[in-house]
Amino acid sequence: MPRTGHVASIRRSVGSQRLLLPSATVCVFDAEDRLLLLHHAEGDHWAPPGGAVEPDESPADAAVRECFEETGLHVRPVQILGVYGGPACEVTYDNGDVVQYVLTLFRCEVIGGALRPDGHEALDARYVAADEWQHLTVPPWARIALPRAFDDIAADEQRAAFVAPTWHPDAG
Repeated sequence: MPRTGHVASIRRSVGSQRLLLPSATVCVFDAEDRLLLLHHAEGDHWAPPGGAVEPDESPADAAVRECFEETGLHVRPVQILGVYGGPACEVTYDNGDVVQYVLTLFRCEVIGGALRPDGHEALDARYVAADEWQHLTVPPWARIALPRAFDDIAADEQRAAFVAPTWHPDAG
């Protein structure tokens, strides 16, 4: 993850210890209901486009910006597929920095641009079917979120998803 000025200033104070950051992730499906995944250089895994929400930026704007930066596609968010967080959304970067993301997963439609991985964060891009992505190396959160995204597309449903809470007052 390239450090922004905001994250770099925090890192100067806290070093590599875990940060909790908001992020936006983009699910773009083609006409055959295949999902766009990027082969990310950092972590050597496949995942949809996305990244951290910057200060004064909405999650929807972050989704549009990150998708354009990583893929060259201009998208429009049309649905929140879910909100995810917790240990499955934790990343340890090659430099030792640890981030736990609170991830807003958007379904987006392409409204312009041309698909071209940036060659820096995203080395390759391809559309994959619901029965293909499980054979790729994906981050832990994707194993939770992507099945639901594919289910929503297959059922043509519009419902937001989240991991059910496990906390209760007596757990305390």
